[in-house]
Amino acid sequence: MSNKKLSIIVPYSNRLEDLYTFVGHMEYFLKDKVDYEIHFIEQLDADVYFNYGKLCNIGAQITADRSDYYVFHDIDILPKQELCDYTYSHYPMHMCSNLKPYS
Repeated sequence: MSNKKLSIIVPYSNRLEDLYTFVGHMEYFLKDKVDYEIHFIEQLDADVYFNYGKLCNIGAQITADRSDYYVFHDIDILPKQELCDYTYSHYPMHMCSNLKPYS
């Protein structure tokens, strides 16, 4: 495991069941692979258009002091193959372009 700290930033609004599914899966998938924290950035006002990009930016600002790199993650996308590599890369990349949301 590298000495880099990962912040997984997950924009979130009113999807509690998906939140529990996501956390359980990620804990299993990332076990002993990377040093990470998961941050759910919640949009409280459900009547306003969900602003994914703004929530990602807020998450990056909040975690900037304790992270070396970030993954901006959808709550309904779960990595299942080792091709989804969460280890540090010097360059930005799209990790899992062929995945679909779970039902």
